[in-house]
Amino acid sequence: MKKAIFPFLLLLLSIFLFSCAQDPIFFNISIEPEPKDPMIPGTPTNIVVHQGRLYTGTFQGQRIFSFPTNGRWSEWSRPGGSLGELASDGTYLYALVFPTGNPLEASEIRYYSDGAWHRVNRGGGTGSYSIQTLYGAGGTIFAGGQIRHSNSVEYAILHVVNTGSSYELQVLMTGTHLLRGAAERGGTVYLATAGDGIINASGLTRLSGTAGAVVTGIIHLGTDINPGAIAAVTTTGSGQGSILISTDGTSFTSWRQDGFNFTGGMAIWRDPNNGFNPALLLLGIRNRGFSLSHGYREMALDSNGVPLPGLHTPGDYSPSSVADRPRYAASLGNHPVHAIIQVPHEVVPHQSNVTPLIFAATSVRGLWSYRDGQWNAED
Repeated sequence: MKKAIFPFLLLLLSIFLFSCAQDPIFFNISIEPEPKDPMIPGTPTNIVVHQGRLYTGTFQGQRIFSFPTNGRWSEWSRPGGSLGELASDGTYLYALVFPTGNPLEASEIRYYSDGAWHRVNRGGGTGSYSIQTLYGAGGTIFAGGQIRHSNSVEYAILHVVNTGSSYELQVLMTGTHLLRGAAERGGTVYLATAGDGIINASGLTRLSGTAGAVVTGIIHLGTDINPGAIAAVTTTGSGQGSILISTDGTSFTSWRQDGFNFTGGMAIWRDPNNGFNPALLLLGIRNRGFSLSHGYREMALDSNGVPLPGLHTPGDYSPSSVADRPRYAASLGNHPVHAIIQVPHEVVPHQSNVTPLIFAATSVRGLWSYRDGQWNAED
């Protein structure tokens, strides 16, 4: 009789321990906001600030959306063909377009002016390049181009030049890797590449501490008053990302962050309870395989706009971009984020002690927003 009871008690104990271990999962499910259908579905493009508005589109789709229209997004002008990325030089909004829908078959850069889309002309030497990426920094549009040979791929960095009579795409640098970002600090533009580190756009020299780095994103953390730092993120694709920091604009220090694949989505978060001063750097992440730990992470900034060591889950420390970690974990924390932005003052004027909206572009699950203390799809 005792032999029969012991396995039964052991089974009950195992069930009890398993249930306890699962409590956080069940709790997250219990507080998960009711999912909404995103107005901007699928995989959105990057999110661009242009002349007091935000713009995004449907990646490999044909629609571009603009914000705000009565506090919401509204469909805007279509450039024709399927979309790659958007960019702004401060004067025009640009779109990377694939006319046939195949990114390797045909690609064009178009800009919006006087109520219509116009094609950027191809300058000498650029006609054979397939344009794959598009960024704006320092009043210039930069593009990543590639040529596929029989057994290799050749990359180049291209830029748009105003010739006086037209806008023309020209070659800036060859023999590099795919362009993955651009940022400007103090008149210097920094170009991030996926394998050739970070390059000074003026001298076309690689910056110290970035050799061979597979950079996925770059951002300037300063203001008009404070020069701040340049921050970039790298990834190996196997959960061994790094954060590159430069405070002088000439050399970078690397902070390795095991367990994170950084998507390249980066944003400054300003604290509504501290004069909207820059307080956090938000970093989009994607973990390997099936994981409930995607979303983004936070890095605190010091008073000089320089990141402090340590990555934090939103809601863990104060200040934070969210009020509640479990609600974040049960919602956006389940989805990879490849673009993120806190709505800037020029788009929606900041009000004291009122947290500005945050938008995040997810992979496959559409555009999300942080409204009324919770993350959900932007409907």
